[in-house]
Amino acid sequence: MHDRGLIESPETNAVRDAAWRPEADEICENHVLSEWKRREKISERLMILKSLVPANNKADKVSILDVTIEYVQALERRVAELESCRKLEARTKIERTSDDYGNNKTNNGKKPSLSKRKAYDLVDEADQEIGYVASKDGSTDNVTISMNNKELLIEFKCPWREGILLEIMDALSILNLDCHSVQSSTTEGILSLTIKSKYKGSSVAKTGPIEQALQRIAGKC
Repeated sequence: MHDRGLIESPETNAVRDAAWRPEADEICENHVLSEWKRREKISERLMILKSLVPANNKADKVSILDVTIEYVQALERRVAELESCRKLEARTKIERTSDDYGNNKTNNGKKPSLSKRKAYDLVDEADQEIGYVASKDGSTDNVTISMNNKELLIEFKCPWREGILLEIMDALSILNLDCHSVQSSTTEGILSLTIKSKYKGSSVAKTGPIEQALQRIAGKC
């Protein structure tokens, strides 16, 4: 009888290893090739991502991802600001329509006397002239800015018109102001705004450019 527990000869092991090694090498090569293709695809996607983000001069992968994350977060804040502006615009239209309806409605459905109507017209004309002079001479009486470090409280009044809220928010965004609270109301065609914002720049915030930007917008009314 032959002993099945005998150690196989070196020749037998060599033959078996020779039959196994090409298959193992092929699997290893396929794995390396797949990994190389995967990394190449990731690098291509990162380059595409880098080209989509403005002012992205970073070269390493982590920096590209960091800049992209910051850019997407900035876009999210901008979208939130625009949505807030649209809601405020819609609410202002409703308030303005309500004010106009209330001004047109008289007690007991009777029209005011001719003398009263003339008085109202004279007051409206005087208000319009005063507002026109204020916008022409660049007076800042309609703009109040309180600053505490980089936190700013802006109070602004100007004649209401279509799209003015969006113009104001765009102007403040260009001046590196991040507006996190906006309150508005419209009374007899005058828009009143209270804006809480934070300066995003590294230098000290200046109120002069803010006043000038708001006055330019008010001058268009």
